[in-house]
Amino acid sequence: SLSLSLRASLSLSPSLCVPNTQTHKTFNMPSTLSVALLCLAFSALSASQMAHATAVTVSMDSVFVTEREDLSFAWDIYAMRPSAFPHAAFNLSDPYLQQLASQLRPFVLRVSGTGCEDYQFGNDPADHVPIPEAVRSLLRPGGGGTNPANMTADDVDRVGRFANATGARIIFGINQLTRDYPQNQKIHATASLAGCANASSCVWNPRNARAWLTHNRNSGLPMLGYELGNEPTCYLPNINLPEAIAASDFATLNNTIQQVYKDQRVRPLVIGPDLGACRKGRAALAGYLAHHPALDVVTFHFYRIGGGRTHPVTAEAMLEAAKTNVTAVAVQGYVDARDATMPGTRLWLGEGASSFAQPFLGGYVMGFTFFDILGQTGLRGVGLYVKQSLPHFVAAEMKTPTATYWFALAWKRLMGHHVLRVDVEERREAREERDSSSAIGVHAAGRNVTGNARVLLAYARGNATGNTLTVVLVNLQNSSVTLNVSTNQTTAEFPSAATSTSCRAYHLLPLTDIAGTGITLNGKVPAVNADGSVPPFSTVDIDCAAVKVGPFGISFVVLPWQRNRVL
Repeated sequence: SLSLSLRASLSLSPSLCVPNTQTHKTFNMPSTLSVALLCLAFSALSASQMAHATAVTVSMDSVFVTEREDLSFAWDIYAMRPSAFPHAAFNLSDPYLQQLASQLRPFVLRVSGTGCEDYQFGNDPADHVPIPEAVRSLLRPGGGGTNPANMTADDVDRVGRFANATGARIIFGINQLTRDYPQNQKIHATASLAGCANASSCVWNPRNARAWLTHNRNSGLPMLGYELGNEPTCYLPNINLPEAIAASDFATLNNTIQQVYKDQRVRPLVIGPDLGACRKGRAALAGYLAHHPALDVVTFHFYRIGGGRTHPVTAEAMLEAAKTNVTAVAVQGYVDARDATMPGTRLWLGEGASSFAQPFLGGYVMGFTFFDILGQTGLRGVGLYVKQSLPHFVAAEMKTPTATYWFALAWKRLMGHHVLRVDVEERREAREERDSSSAIGVHAAGRNVTGNARVLLAYARGNATGNTLTVVLVNLQNSSVTLNVSTNQTTAEFPSAATSTSCRAYHLLPLTDIAGTGITLNGKVPAVNADGSVPPFSTVDIDCAAVKVGPFGISFVVLPWQRNRVL
């Protein structure tokens, strides 16, 4: 507090101690002596503060370059029926919400989810593929399951208009259960498979998909790709459909896309299998990919902690989840599965979030694992993360942006696409605690260490066109921490922020508590214009060697930097 008081009493440049004349007049001592004493005290405090600052060092070796839409967003397909699913309400036609979302460009809008198992396109029965009731009865009921519905051309075009207004590209999830079932129209949950024992039976029928793709092409929708099914390990075992048959469906989808979009130079991608619920993890994905589905992009799903209406979690549980290395281990497992079966294929986190728990979906506490997921996926070569989901970005009744929205906007505005490693100094007391602990390994700033829990997350990205690099610092403690942020390069070829004493900072703190959805940016509630646009963020200039992150604070620190040959 004394250091802050002294800073407030002096207008300081990086190299000079210059008194503020108006403030100086409040001291009852000769001006020269007052300035000298204050400068001396300030220098001593600054040196002490720097001596106790934890070193955060950015490596200039580029790890990976993400997709330009590295942070993207989901809108559940079952939200096509807002009356049936009001918790997913997000009016895609609202100009204010369109403007708010457009601030997050570029991004991909993924329209899929559990309801993907039920939807078919259009009102023409000739385009539909009947799904036996015996099959529907075996589907999971959450998210629209066992509740068949049709999306109209107007429904689809509404998504297209939103995408055009916000600059998004679209991924649609297609129903994988539109199949040529046995003549008796039944699949029994037995080992007999009821006639679906080989690839020549129960094949996926693309008739409805072809009608949908044709409409999308004719309407000029900005399509990035198509998925087939959603979390297949949740329904394939129930209907006893072998994974080998399901994996072969992607070849049919690929052929359908090639036929419908044959006149386009760039055709939509084939994306899947969106595995990550029910049976999940490295073994599950590796087993599915072993059948070599015809995929342009491999996708998996990941939620850091469960939840939902039937399994509520607390803000404390979300905070503790961020202190572990579960995200790093889970993501690495999916990376290993891809590498072992389809090496070189692009890998995306096709749907995920900190949790699907109410009521924290837009809360500040979600930011801890939000940034951990973004950081860990980037470090491991996962090019894109689809955040679930758009309705969590605003408080619907007042259309007020939540903390989740501000986290996303800060990432979009401040972080680049060149992933850089960060090392956080291990303090002596933490090392002693680690040495006396038998706890499992945790992941600190991208490097494996061992300890009871992480207290600080640090991830960095370089912006090759903006001559900056940004470090996001996430403080998981209910007390402030002081950090010395620098890079590990000091040569002329690799200009370093260590040569500069000044950084730009954007400090985020909870408005009330970590369970709430409110947030402050550099001490003020960020503003939104009446039309939904967001003014430029205010910034503060700070000493790179003494970056103070408040209790449960999330700070973006922007360092001066020049593009170099590594990036």
